[in-house]
Amino acid sequence: MGVFDSLTTSVSGLQSQSYALQNISGNIANSTTVGFKRVDTSFVDLIPSTSPTQQLSGSVNAYGRNTTLLQGSISQTGISTNLAINGEGFFVVQSRTGNAGGQPTFSGIDRYTRRGDFAQDNNGYLVNGAGNYLEGILVDPVTGALQGSKPQVLQINTKDLPALQTSNFNYQANLPPTPSTGASQAPGAVVPPADQIWGGGAAPATFNPATGVVQYQDEATFINTTVDGGAKTVYAPNGSPVNLQVRWGKVGANTWQAFYRVDSSTTPTPTATQARWQQFGGTAAGGNGSPGANFTFNPAGTNTTPVTVTSLSNVIIDGVQVDSAGLPLKVDFSTGLTQFSGSTSSGSAAGQVGGISINANGYTAGSFQGLSLDTGGRLVGNYTNGQIVPLAQVSEARFKNSDGLTRVSGGTFQQTLDSGQPVVLSAGSELSGGAVESSNTDIASEFTKLIVTQQAYSANAKVITTANNILQDILQVIR
Repeated sequence: MGVFDSLTTSVSGLQSQSYALQNISGNIANSTTVGFKRVDTSFVDLIPSTSPTQQLSGSVNAYGRNTTLLQGSISQTGISTNLAINGEGFFVVQSRTGNAGGQPTFSGIDRYTRRGDFAQDNNGYLVNGAGNYLEGILVDPVTGALQGSKPQVLQINTKDLPALQTSNFNYQANLPPTPSTGASQAPGAVVPPADQIWGGGAAPATFNPATGVVQYQDEATFINTTVDGGAKTVYAPNGSPVNLQVRWGKVGANTWQAFYRVDSSTTPTPTATQARWQQFGGTAAGGNGSPGANFTFNPAGTNTTPVTVTSLSNVIIDGVQVDSAGLPLKVDFSTGLTQFSGSTSSGSAAGQVGGISINANGYTAGSFQGLSLDTGGRLVGNYTNGQIVPLAQVSEARFKNSDGLTRVSGGTFQQTLDSGQPVVLSAGSELSGGAVESSNTDIASEFTKLIVTQQAYSANAKVITTANNILQDILQVIR
């Protein structure tokens, strides 16, 4: 029986080494497959039940050993929709089962993959090189909030981005203690009348502080006794851009007023009474229904009367109405407005407004240019108007036992009892855009295993030959 047992044992050795060879050949064949995880081979001895004095080394069986957690190298591709996970997770994908009304239909069964060579198809879906469709959660492009909690096959909206009206205008700056105006270019220790709006005298009769409107006939004097406060492009409801210019005029010790330009046209020649500048405040077009606001500072340069001008309505600049019904223009001066004596870089030493920072929302309409990935794992749309808008959050699945997953074609895995249920998270900083994970197969290592496997296979075949010779000798004995 021992000779026959040795034949059976050697056959198990041949089968096991054949299985190992099959894994090695598959690993080598997929050495350049994106996201491929090699399969190693583990050998297990099978010991028959015998007495302690007749122990046998036994036959052998081979099992596959997954390497799903063994990271492959991250390779840059330059394709913005390519994604790579540097960590333990998997992309959640579905396979396509058919087509209905020009749109793909899906299996409804989640699969998991490390293959991230995604590209956007003509319907806006993200499909990898194996034909699997990426899942995630859509994002509200206005609020940035997730639209739901369950991942779904992502179909990215590639339509034009509509214009966004400017509704918030936040202004910060440092006003000079002694402004240098066109009427007086040499600032002094005491504010001379020439450095104050209207030359420190009474405002012209054509200027009504209650409305705050500066007419064309008074504009030259107004410009000559105020200082530039910067400008910012704002957008009308239809996306038309207009330039909102700000000027500051000092009305007394440590007290200022702010104006914005409502008309900058030069042709045809404006009429004498045509409105050219509007004070922030006042009851005229663009006013907030109250007398002109004064901005007062203490000797230390701190704004003691923070003013938040809100709900400016009927704001018309160069014939374009910036606000709309139900959405006024809110202008905020409440933070970051100072009157410090500063360096030339801040503008204060030169008697000009310095440190100007103006933030305003709004933009004109734009066409979709493509997708990219931000640092939070979100897919963002890039548009011709320069806007970068979040569109979707990529989902990432993790398992307690990733090596317990079952392999499926196309570089995907499916869950099993051994793997446990997936925990689906929002992908974060471990996700890289414009890159893919390479196969974790090492050719040199596989060739080494190939030599060892070949030698082991040949040795098992030699044992079979030897056992056969012994049997032949036994047969010769009885002749």
